[in-house]
Amino acid sequence: MIMGRGKKTNRNYITRNEWINDFQGKKESDMCKTIRGLPFHFCHLTLRPFESPVCALGARTYLFDLEAIAEYIKDYGVHPVTGEPLKFKDLKRLHFHKNANGNYACPIMDKEFTEHSHIVAVGTSGNVYSWEAIDELNIKRRHWKDLLSEEPFRRKDIITVQDPQNPQDIAWPDYYHVKKTKEEAEAVEKAKTKPKPKPQKTTAASYDGGFTCAGFSAVPEKPLTEAQKPGQQVSDKGYVQLMTSLGPLNLELRCDLVPKTCENFIKLCKSDYYNGTIFHRNIPGFMIQGGDPSGTGRGGTSIWKEKFFDEFKQQLKHNKRGVLSMANAGPNTNGSQFFILYAEKAHLNNKHTVFGSVVGGMETLDKMERMEVGKGDKPVTDIVIKSASVFKDPFEEAAERKANEHVLKKEEEENAKMGKWYSNPQGEQTQTFKEGVGKYMNPNKTAPGKRDRRALDFGSVSTEEKSRKVPRTTKFSW
Repeated sequence: MIMGRGKKTNRNYITRNEWINDFQGKKESDMCKTIRGLPFHFCHLTLRPFESPVCALGARTYLFDLEAIAEYIKDYGVHPVTGEPLKFKDLKRLHFHKNANGNYACPIMDKEFTEHSHIVAVGTSGNVYSWEAIDELNIKRRHWKDLLSEEPFRRKDIITVQDPQNPQDIAWPDYYHVKKTKEEAEAVEKAKTKPKPKPQKTTAASYDGGFTCAGFSAVPEKPLTEAQKPGQQVSDKGYVQLMTSLGPLNLELRCDLVPKTCENFIKLCKSDYYNGTIFHRNIPGFMIQGGDPSGTGRGGTSIWKEKFFDEFKQQLKHNKRGVLSMANAGPNTNGSQFFILYAEKAHLNNKHTVFGSVVGGMETLDKMERMEVGKGDKPVTDIVIKSASVFKDPFEEAAERKANEHVLKKEEEENAKMGKWYSNPQGEQTQTFKEGVGKYMNPNKTAPGKRDRRALDFGSVSTEEKSRKVPRTTKFSW
């Protein structure tokens, strides 16, 4: 508390001025953050020294390198610092002069420009001077001609390049293009970061066959057919070779992503379904189609003897030459026909199921594309699939592993049973004592701890003696 200030000032607090002046508190100058701008010879877009300086006309003058700002306006059409619309006509070319030492200086006063210099430019000529030169030789003398080129100008044509008394009000980290670049970089980094997987309620897929809600409907539920059931989940890829009349085609099948389609193709290959069939449609620059035993494009069936559903995956697209995809007559009408792309065809995505690609024999695909075609895009010379060889079948391998696991489990059970027989052979024998419920219970064996409820025998007493000892009329109450 400060004493001696009078009755009205005898208070339990101090004022802001008392804190600053009497107690060495925080000064007014400390409360104002000084924004440090870029040096006058720096481009506000590249944040480096400029080579061909231009300025953007506006409330404040910002200098840019001509090449950098031209590309930026072409791409974005906004001011790099403020984010406001900016066009090429809003730019003004500036001419800085250098002294004998190679430093920027006023061509009239021959004073080097520093961060404390008041620098201006004449808008009509673009020449850059110190404020002292313009003030003394133009403004005070009312001589409104450029000091070097003698071009006439008006006072409103004077452009302030740097004014130490009126510093820049936006720090470079707050520039529009700097903040925008930072936000985009953070978005890219965030996209690269994989989100933590959410815990699942179940650890394995279960399929009910279509009967889950049958009890809630009066309509009888139809069981799913084999073609409608989901494919067997495997983690490996499949590999098949089609030997054609023009050479081999080695195919990689994505069984790990589209199991139903790959299982159909592999089993058709194993059953020699494609042997002797032709590629009935060939469109150079687009694709070649086959898999129809009739050779017309209207035949063919799946291994389940009916059409099966599409399997679309975001990882599998019609995005390159050699993509292997299913031909169909509409949604969920897959059979045996397939096609191989000659080029990227994005319009087929989510319309046809991609299930593999050509990984060997691209020269064979090149020969196919060069083949002469006739009416209906059919090759003049038949391109025949001589044979189809399956090098790797993940579905068969998975079935074998499952069978082996079953055999091993059965052997373990048998070994455990045999070991029990050797350690306790009597325990393995079962004896029946009667028919019906309790046939394995021995009626002559008393349970441990259970008292024998049979009457005690105190000697041989005949039935006649028993009847004489206790008359029927005897009462045992009193």
